[in-house]
Amino acid sequence: MKLEILLEKPSKKILIILFLSTFTLSLIFVLIIFPLLLSRFVPTGYSLNEFKFAWTKERMDKIIDAWMDYDSTLIDLMIIVHIWDFVFMAAYGTALASAFIIIARGLENLKRLQKFYLFAFILPWIAVILDVIEGIFILVMLMNPTNIGTFNTFSAALSTTICITIFYFCLLLMIVGFIIVIILFIKDRNVR
Repeated sequence: MKLEILLEKPSKKILIILFLSTFTLSLIFVLIIFPLLLSRFVPTGYSLNEFKFAWTKERMDKIIDAWMDYDSTLIDLMIIVHIWDFVFMAAYGTALASAFIIIARGLENLKRLQKFYLFAFILPWIAVILDVIEGIFILVMLMNPTNIGTFNTFSAALSTTICITIFYFCLLLMIVGFIIVIILFIKDRNVR
């Protein structure tokens, strides 16, 4: 299996630095940057979630109209949010993928589970690809908000749904994996 090279490279130190830095950057986006940018949309009654999950052209038109009626600069702000979202995608994809490598390395005595986590390394990148697809469809709509297509709206919502499902599954796998590795580490220390 070609992914097994990840059990050796990159070095443990680089991998931990990569995980900690991208995980921290992801948290900064989720807890600080996005809430600050998106707080301007609260008075309109339509947040980022309603926008991403509009599903239909009619619903998207209603959201865009509410934003433009409230403050015409909200469309420009949402474009900025989605440009920054591409940086966030790279950060969370790298954080989750590096976490899976760290976990796989900690499961050296559980070969099947180790292979599972090595394979799981691919999942965050699938989520990122879907997130990029969603971002492109959304940027197309935001660049021409008076001419939103049904295909773009549906495709953005579908990509978002699948992306978020995979993302939360990856988070769950990461938490479970770290718990297993910690338990194995504690057991190993107690045996010595």
